[in-house]
Amino acid sequence: MGGRPAPARLPGFVVIASFYTVWLFSIMFTFLAIPAWLLFGYRLPVQFLVAYYFVRMFWRPAHWPAFHQFASRLINRSPYFNSQRLIFQSEHAKPPPNSSTLFAVFPHGALCVGWTVNLNLSPIMQAMQVEYLGASMLFRLPLISEVLTWASSSSASARNMKRLMKTGKNLALLPGGFDEAAFYRRHRYDVFVRHRKGFIKYAMQHGYKISPVFTFGEEATYFALESGSDFRRALAKKKIPGIVFWSRLLWLPDPNIDLVTVVGDPIEIPHVAHPTADQVDKCHANFVAALQSIFDTYKADYAGSPHATIHIH
Repeated sequence: MGGRPAPARLPGFVVIASFYTVWLFSIMFTFLAIPAWLLFGYRLPVQFLVAYYFVRMFWRPAHWPAFHQFASRLINRSPYFNSQRLIFQSEHAKPPPNSSTLFAVFPHGALCVGWTVNLNLSPIMQAMQVEYLGASMLFRLPLISEVLTWASSSSASARNMKRLMKTGKNLALLPGGFDEAAFYRRHRYDVFVRHRKGFIKYAMQHGYKISPVFTFGEEATYFALESGSDFRRALAKKKIPGIVFWSRLLWLPDPNIDLVTVVGDPIEIPHVAHPTADQVDKCHANFVAALQSIFDTYKADYAGSPHATIHIH
């Protein structure tokens, strides 16, 4: 494609360009509104935000299946990337709706491309009625919060996650979050999970199975600044994105890659209402081993080398 969308990919390009433009614009608009007013006297952004949050006191967006399915059809009929593939380790990795399965997805990458394209916009995943849990901050911002909610997503807050788990709904989560994004390096496989145990504990408490999910190609979607890593990771710990990234298409991911997401078989873990730290540690170790196994099993085919290494932080 030479950095430009071919005509056959145009519908998929529109989906990706629209989504990531709305995402980044929502963040910049919200956080620059007050400086624009104080420094330049430009009040319209602040006035819009006041009106928006007033309306949100009385109205909340809801899931919109027709919108979600329409976006899915566009990007699957006219792929944005060279290839977009969703692979299941076996039929056991395809749970029916409301079967208490948690898909733990890695890596986060710069902008969760595998999560967006191969999972959220997959008709197979939609048939499983998966709810996608994202950063709580995004569900407080105008525009992007509506788009995410329409596409079967909601906050990854502990309160919301526990509420959904009580219903047995299938869920997808990016456990690495901002911390994992801060580790992003082009052509490196980095995941942040060694100290992420909360999702294991919640799964044990609510009787959930956990499927490890890994996307090959996420590491090639963007270039990223590598200097200042300590500072950027410190920002991530405060829930502030600690990554500076770009591509040949500026803020859009590089389309000239093969994006392959592998969904592993679910790990059965004990249902324990009040798990001890040792019980959580044991289940967490089993999960990390399963994630490593998924990577090792498929890396020769999709990482381009049987010697590729995953860095687990």
